[in-house]
Amino acid sequence: MNLRTAEITQAFTRWLDRYSPPASIKDKPQAMQDEADTLLRVLIRSAPGTNVGQWTERVLERVSERMKTRAWPTVFEISDAAKSFNANDGAREDCDRSKLSRDQLFLLNDKILPTARKWLGIPGLKEHGEKTLAHWGEK
Repeated sequence: MNLRTAEITQAFTRWLDRYSPPASIKDKPQAMQDEADTLLRVLIRSAPGTNVGQWTERVLERVSERMKTRAWPTVFEISDAAKSFNANDGAREDCDRSKLSRDQLFLLNDKILPTARKWLGIPGLKEHGEKTLAHWGEK
């Protein structure tokens, strides 16, 4: 097991312990293990190559937010949450200004965004400026 897989496995196992297995398999230890392994494989298969710990926490948080019961999620629920964090969705998720501290907001509004707007006029930095502004929902 590599470090990436171990990190996902640890976070997932800790998270799954908070929920109850489906009633149809609660008295079947092998079926419970098989189901947990399947859910974990979906998560591992979808995980990015970097920042896997943060990504895993965010995906599992999203699954928790969408769950309507305290039973384990389905493969679809894990897969759907993982897919929602592709490169573009991750950027949109990160740009939530309500999660920034007062100092971070000041830095964003008074330094980062004005600098990105200036970059639009510089050929070598134009693309980076566009990406920075798009990340924060600016035009």
